[in-house]
Amino acid sequence: MRVVALNDYAASVPVQDFFDYPVILAMQIDGKRLRVRVRDNGPIFIIYPFSEQPDLLNEEIMTRSVWQVKRIEIDD
Repeated sequence: MRVVALNDYAASVPVQDFFDYPVILAMQIDGKRLRVRVRDNGPIFIIYPFSEQPDLLNEEIMTRSVWQVKRIEIDD
C-alpha cells in the first residue's frame, strides 16, 4: 500500500508488515486524539514496534513509519 502524508511524503508499506509485526495505525495517544499539528503527528501515525524489535531500526522500515497520514492507497 502507498501511504501519503499531509506534506505529500509517500512511502510504500507492504500489507504483510501488519501480519509480521504489531504495526499500529494510531489515532490517539494516552487516550487523546492526535490532532493535525506538526507536534501531534496526527491525524494518523503508522507506528512500528521499534522498542520491542530493535532489528526494525533500519532505514527501510523507518521510512514506513509515516505520521500525519492523509491518505492510504491500496494496490491490487
